[in-house]
Amino acid sequence: VAIGMPIECSFSVRLGLVEKAVELQQNDLLARFGLPTKLRDLPHDSIIEHVNYDKKILGNITRWILPVGIGRAVVSSNVNEADLLAVLKEHSS
Repeated sequence: VAIGMPIECSFSVRLGLVEKAVELQQNDLLARFGLPTKLRDLPHDSIIEHVNYDKKILGNITRWILPVGIGRAVVSSNVNEADLLAVLKEHSS
């Protein structure tokens, strides 16, 4: 769950749903609690394949929980594979 939070927050920043400052604040908090903010060295195509089995899938549509502020989020299906790959690369260690 912890590693998904920085990834989903990066999507929100990319989509203009939240300010970069919120992402930085969240990632700082996660790091202070010793939680991961970077992915281990896993093939991105493998991660994408597993996303397709997530519990938030409805029909064939992947739903993402995207923050729009501290303590506020929306459910969105507006994340394409190119954005997903870019964000995965940003969060790879």
